[in-house]
Amino acid sequence: MKSIYKIAASLLLLSLNVGCATQGSGIDALWQQEIRERALACYNHHADHRYVIGSGPTWAACKRWATANHRQTINSVPSS
Repeated sequence: MKSIYKIAASLLLLSLNVGCATQGSGIDALWQQEIRERALACYNHHADHRYVIGSGPTWAACKRWATANHRQTINSVPSS
């Protein structure tokens, strides 16, 4: 009987933990929007690469660049 209670308690804690981890905040949504806008600008700027290597690899490269660029921007802001 005690093992059932332990399993039930563990599942309850696990479900609470997963629920908290999946909730996005407004800052996360803003971060993703900024990355998407930068990646889209990069993608539109590199139309010649899309014709040569394809749209998938071009989008992936632009998204990696936008994420790295945005991370550098966030890290360069002084914290108070």
